[in-house]
Amino acid sequence: MLRRVAALSIGLLAGVALASCSSSTAPISVGPNFTTLSLYVTNSTQNAISIYPPNPNSSTAPINQIAGQNTQLNGPQYDAFDTSKRLYVSNYNAGTTVGSITVYASQATGNVIPVSQIIGGATTIGSARGIALDPSGNIFLANVSNPPLFTSSILIFPPGSAGNTPPGVISGNLTGLNAPVGLAIDAASNVYVANAGAGTIGVFAKGVSGNVAPMITIGGPMTTLQTPTGLSLDPSGNVYVSDVATSRILIFAASVIKSKNGNVPPMTSIGGSQTGLSSPTDVKVDSSNRIYVCNGNGKILVFPAGLTGNVNVPPSVTITPPGNVIGLAFSP
Repeated sequence: MLRRVAALSIGLLAGVALASCSSSTAPISVGPNFTTLSLYVTNSTQNAISIYPPNPNSSTAPINQIAGQNTQLNGPQYDAFDTSKRLYVSNYNAGTTVGSITVYASQATGNVIPVSQIIGGATTIGSARGIALDPSGNIFLANVSNPPLFTSSILIFPPGSAGNTPPGVISGNLTGLNAPVGLAIDAASNVYVANAGAGTIGVFAKGVSGNVAPMITIGGPMTTLQTPTGLSLDPSGNVYVSDVATSRILIFAASVIKSKNGNVPPMTSIGGSQTGLSSPTDVKVDSSNRIYVCNGNGKILVFPAGLTGNVNVPPSVTITPPGNVIGLAFSP
């Protein structure tokens, strides 16, 4: 049954924003040094990463992009940075079922060659989704293996991995992993994962691998989680979740994690006709706790910090990027 649910969830997400084959034909520029909190957005239909300046408004266009044949971008999904400001991108081409991780030098733009690429049979990368790095540089990837197994896992690659590298793995019946998508890592290097197929958020302790149970599971009817996708943490440890099925952004208080009581209502639920939310695939918060959402209609929506309760308000900013957006990350 879990395998069937996982397959259905992957199919749902593929319908939202995943397949990609073509390269961008737009001009490619090579840019200057970027400031902290530049916004990097994956563009799956043009095989590109669009780069926006900090605090963009509704009329802001990308200042640069990473795109072109040299980049090896192939259906870019989610992105993340390490402490050295290198950019990591998960890729999955649904047409070829090829998954990979491409890594770019700090401040790279244009048709650049990645500094490394993780790809090949030994990596076991299939349908690659969320990606995150811990302070030590370990690379965590939410993954569902290709048909017929559809095995859900979190793959763990050591710092500096490249090529056909075998990963460490969190997988098995005890893990509760079911079509994992979003990933986030807290200050203690605990790993948070959004299980789209189970309607849960799992939290794994630092350093674990194998068939291990999460130390915390956020799930149950009070959470209103159905198909969580994107995942983010603010500096206080509050958990932000995009739900593609309910078209809502849910925020769970850090106290939920500390109490280990997972069946609790969110402290904030953003959704409704005024919000413009439609099958959101990712959510991130900036240093001021403003909420950035990759929306299923191809737009980036920004909501102000400090929202609580049931919220149905228009976004403060609506950005229309090129192509089909899935994931976003802020440069450190």
